[in-house]
Amino acid sequence: MAPARLTEEERRARTETAYKRGGERVTGGAQPQAADDDRGPSLRLATLPRGDGRAELRISWDEFKGHKFVNLRQWNRADDGSWRPDTKRGLSIKRRERAAVVDALTKAVALAAESDR
Repeated sequence: MAPARLTEEERRARTETAYKRGGERVTGGAQPQAADDDRGPSLRLATLPRGDGRAELRISWDEFKGHKFVNLRQWNRADDGSWRPDTKRGLSIKRRERAAVVDALTKAVALAAESDR
């Protein structure tokens, strides 16, 4: 027997999790709520506007359960004016991956400069 379909309200209640991040209250998608003790400090390194001003790319140095990582995430402006992380547009770069990512991005910048000539 197929499971019953959820109403929009039930789906939203299941997938939206309110949590505090960097002093501002935001709503995330299907991310489980972490205990405050699990989250370490977050240092925003850059904020880059995207598109029509209703989105921005935020790059930050974060910590979760003692693990430090670079977080790249798109944030979108909600209708009420607050900023919310896009749970489908982002990634984290683990400490062990940093050197390889920096190397690849350096190569990409060099290739872009060559193609601009």
